[in-house]
Amino acid sequence: MRRELKAAIVLKYGYQQDFADAIGSADSIVSRVITGRWNLTDQEKQQWASRLDYHGNIEELFKDSK
Repeated sequence: MRRELKAAIVLKYGYQQDFADAIGSADSIVSRVITGRWNLTDQEKQQWASRLDYHGNIEELFKDSK
């Protein structure tokens, strides 16, 4: 689970579905990325981070948490 990503989504959008709508993606894809079952390209990571107004280390945002 990518907890930092999940927290950033909830903080900015409240709901995962609202974030999915904002980036033009399916909620199921967002869910797979959060759970680590789907990986994004570096460009997609940049786009997601931008939509989340995330200014930290992008790799930290997408790091798997235990």
